[in-house]
Amino acid sequence: TVRLLLRFKELWMLVRGLINSASTVLYTALLLVVILYVFSCIGIEMVTMNPKAIGPQAEERFQSNVEEHFSDLGGTMLTLLSFITFDNIVLIYKPMVEDDPMLLPYFVGLILVVGVV
Repeated sequence: TVRLLLRFKELWMLVRGLINSASTVLYTALLLVVILYVFSCIGIEMVTMNPKAIGPQAEERFQSNVEEHFSDLGGTMLTLLSFITFDNIVLIYKPMVEDDPMLLPYFVGLILVVGVV
């Protein structure tokens, strides 16, 4: 019985630690949402208004990437969510940067910022 009581004490310490750190976790998640929102707004402007996405210089591969990943704010935020987990992000940014190298600072900045947070 004494051993069981000691294990509950350790478990209670772990649970108390999780409860005490909940505000930090919540603020970190809120910061990530704000960062994703800002980068999504910037991405929509940089990517959808790119001459390779619209106009006479439009390229089919670039347009299909824009329609698939950067069509609206919600879709862009979901796309950029994969940058937080580094989940197959090369499939998103590599073809776009190959078509327009001016997007490289945007994607590098995004990777650096969300990688830190």
